Amino acid sequence: MQSNDILEPSSDLTNSAAARVAIITDSIAQVPPELARELEIRIVPFSVVVEDETLEDLSDVNLSTLYHRMRHEKHLRLSTSAPSVGIYYDAFLNAFKSGAVSVVYVGLASRLSHAFSSAVEATRMLRENGVKQAIS
Repeated sequence: MQSNDILEPSSDLTNSAAARVAIITDSIAQVPPELARELEIRIVPFSVVVEDETLEDLSDVNLSTLYHRMRHEKHLRLSTSAPSVGIYYDAFLNAFKSGAVSVVYVGLASRLSHAFSSAVEATRMLRENGVKQAIS
């Protein structure tokens, strides 16, 4: 998965009446991929920074290896980085291009992560570019 890739549902949104409302969340929610596909939840990846290496959640991060390192390396430098405005912009726009009539974004509270403000800014940019569908 590349840095701007988003885990997409396996079926076409237009084939499911329930999926006309696209649900988008962040990888930090830890929604299992099988459940995301079944419920047609789109997942936007966070980045995980381990020491000086930036890894893309969902594709580059091996959780068992990471947890092992966390338990055994006392001074391991570890942080996360929220997806960019552009990644949210693409996720929301792609949902509409796939047939969604509205988008519901479920993310962390703004006081916990910069992700929410990136999603809000992406929504503002979509409005400026003429997207009229609901994003909440």
